[in-house]
Amino acid sequence: MELMVVIGIIAIVLAIALPNLRGSRESLEIDAASRQLIADISLARGLAINGRTTVAMIFLPSDILLLDPASFPPPAADQLKLLQAGVYSQYALFSFRRTGDQPGRSTARYLTEWKSLPAKTFIAEDKFIAFSDVNPVPQFDYAEFPFPFATNLSNSLPYVAFNYEGRLSKSDGSPLVTPADIRIPLARGAIFYSRDPNTGVVDLNSFIAQEVPKGNSATLSNHVVIDWISGRARLERGELR
Repeated sequence: MELMVVIGIIAIVLAIALPNLRGSRESLEIDAASRQLIADISLARGLAINGRTTVAMIFLPSDILLLDPASFPPPAADQLKLLQAGVYSQYALFSFRRTGDQPGRSTARYLTEWKSLPAKTFIAEDKFIAFSDVNPVPQFDYAEFPFPFATNLSNSLPYVAFNYEGRLSKSDGSPLVTPADIRIPLARGAIFYSRDPNTGVVDLNSFIAQEVPKGNSATLSNHVVIDWISGRARLERGELR
């Protein structure tokens, strides 16, 4: 009887503690994602200033799922397949010019490999769709970038860019049309892809960006905010409402 009582008490303690431990682990993951994104924003800004050029941080929208890898040469096709599994969670730094380029003869290049946010975190889907009353988060600006390598044809991709002064700018280095801070909401959860029931092949065109808990990018917010004047990034946290 005493043993059963002890086992019962342990079960109750575990039932109370495990959800808290899981929440703690998820908090660590979103904190890691925030720190990583802020660090790479600072890197992009620093490269723009040091190189006296414009550097863009390019993100992956769901539109890349419509691209057919078969229409790309082998190295780019393999890269595209990998990136199609990283919608909303991967990004890279890019520049249309490098130090020493002559006027009118620029050399486009990716400054980093494609990076992924920590597991179970992604940029909230709202950031990639049109701004509206239903979606109060202004979407990313889009511009044409060669993709997935600098030698490939251009595709319209979301980005944030920094000019040679380290300020937010358009992809060509010109001032923003509407000067304002850029807010990037991070979400806890995962991107789920469906599988063909007959072949088991993953259907990249059918996916769900699931926030856990639902809507946490808005109600339990971890927003990376980039100041439009200085180009410096900071973290803004909200509280559960």
